[in-house]
Amino acid sequence: MTSLVEQPAYAERYGKNELNFARTTEGANVLACMPFADELSQFDRLEYLAIAGAGQILDTLALVETQNPGSIERVDLIDYNPCQLLCVARMLWAVASSDTCDNARNRLLTATPTDVEHEWHAIFQTFPDLTALRKHKGIRWDAFNRNLAGTCNDRPRDAGIPLSHVSPQSLRQYVLQNDQLFGALKGLVIRQPRVFHFHEASFEHFTHPEGRTYQAIYGSDIHAWTSETALLGTLQSQLAPGGMAMFTLYGSTTPEEDEEHRKRDTSFLAEIRASDAFVQIIYTPLDIQQRLETVKAMLNIENGAPWEQFVLDGSGGLPVKQTNVLRLVKKEEKSGSTSGMA
Repeated sequence: MTSLVEQPAYAERYGKNELNFARTTEGANVLACMPFADELSQFDRLEYLAIAGAGQILDTLALVETQNPGSIERVDLIDYNPCQLLCVARMLWAVASSDTCDNARNRLLTATPTDVEHEWHAIFQTFPDLTALRKHKGIRWDAFNRNLAGTCNDRPRDAGIPLSHVSPQSLRQYVLQNDQLFGALKGLVIRQPRVFHFHEASFEHFTHPEGRTYQAIYGSDIHAWTSETALLGTLQSQLAPGGMAMFTLYGSTTPEEDEEHRKRDTSFLAEIRASDAFVQIIYTPLDIQQRLETVKAMLNIENGAPWEQFVLDGSGGLPVKQTNVLRLVKKEEKSGSTSGMA
């Protein structure tokens, strides 16, 4: 895998002797975790921790905001790869500085590397947490600007590939397809001095410097390439009692050549059960239709063509991937009871 960050530690984490970053479940249907926004919207003051590179984050936050405006108090985005932090920040900036989702999407698709270079000043002013990354010696800014010119999700492209080859299908966030979600996310970003914060760190060793805990944590499929023991340690220290954590498992439709992914899922689940700190529920592909119906109801999208087009637009035209979702609820410390369950 070609990396925009030329650091041995980064390549070692996602490359040799580890599952390839490009072959894990990210890129799966971004609707997979959105229905849980129905539960997250019940929090009056939601503090949320998530991996920045996960496509589900912005859509889920926007859906929570549509259900309970103003309830999201803080969002901490963390990633081992600083390019993921910058990529998400640029998308948030495009949303905040655009009038409609179509306008934001078109700006992301038509930008040139020079345009992207000019945007950095505004982005770093909007998100001062990222200022330290400006002089990151490991980032190949030439390749990074090409990558951001047209898409936030494609792998790096060679310098010789013209930007006209960038596909709009690479922007799969539903906030760029739906006015209601776009407006909700824009409202969040406008409040960003007290909402969005960025951390360049490894998820499994993260501890907030202020000792914060979170009502919701989204770990994507981080268990595919890190120590389950370290990961559970982070959950136990960072997840508030009764809080909910969500992970994307590889799913029951895994091809035979990806047996290693199933082993990682099994190992992760074994560690969770041994810890006895969480109540777990696994949502399987059999639940996919119900989850889709939940999102449809929350957004008031009609049956038929409007809904089908919404799903296709946000998935980049690809079929909906039936991905297993693991939800963990941290047990109450005193009584041992749980909260936040459906």
